[in-house]
Amino acid sequence: MIFEIERIENIIKYEFKNKKLLEVAFTHKSYANEHRCESNERLEFLGDSILGFIVSEYLFFKYKKQDNEGELTRRKQQLVSTKPLACVIKNLQLESALLLGEGIDLKGEKADRFFENTFESLVGAIYLDGGINAATNFIKNNLLVNERSLKTSCLTEDYKSNLQVYTQANKLGTPKYELIAKNGPDHAPQFTIAVVIGGKKVAVGTGTSKADASKDAARRALKKITRQDI
Repeated sequence: MIFEIERIENIIKYEFKNKKLLEVAFTHKSYANEHRCESNERLEFLGDSILGFIVSEYLFFKYKKQDNEGELTRRKQQLVSTKPLACVIKNLQLESALLLGEGIDLKGEKADRFFENTFESLVGAIYLDGGINAATNFIKNNLLVNERSLKTSCLTEDYKSNLQVYTQANKLGTPKYELIAKNGPDHAPQFTIAVVIGGKKVAVGTGTSKADASKDAARRALKKITRQDI
C-alpha cells in the first residue's frame, strides 16, 4: 500500500518536515504488528492531552460568562468524544489513508474508534513537527470551527455520556435507567424508560428499543437540568 503523504498534507493544510511522523499517525497497531513498525499509540496518547488542553482553552474564552464547571465539561466532552473526532476524519475523506492489518473492517462503532484515535494521533504528530500553534490551527480549522454543524450531525447519539459527564462534574451522582413499560406487539414494541439521578426520576423517554428510549430519556434530562434546547 502506497501512503499518500502529499494528498494528506493537502487535505489537512499542513506540510510535515518529518514525513515519517505523518505515516506513523495513520499506522494502526494491527498493521504495525504485521510489518514490525511503529504504531500510532504513543502519538495518540500525546495528542489526546493536547486536544483536551486546546479545546478547554477555546471553551474558556468563548463562554466567558459561563462559570459552571459542569457545563464547560459537558461542552468539552461533546467535542472530544468519539463521534465528532471520527466525523472530522470522515469529512476530510481520510479513512482510506489508515494503515490497517489484514482482516480489519472499517464499519460501525469500531471504525469510529479507529478514526478517533487517528485524529488524536494526527494532533500529536503535528504538535511534534510544528509545535503548539500548528496543532491549534489544525484543531480549530477542522473541529472547533465546525462546532455547530458537528453538534447537529455527530453528537446526537452522545446524550447518555454527556449526561453522565455533567452529573459527575456537578456531583449529582451517576444516572440510572429504569424500564417503566413495554407496550405494543412484539414486532413493533414501544419502550418507556426513566432516568434517575440521585434517587429522583428526572425525565422519561420513549423509543422502539431500550437503547433509543434511554437516549431519549437522557436527552430530556439534559434539557431539563441544563435548561438548554438539545
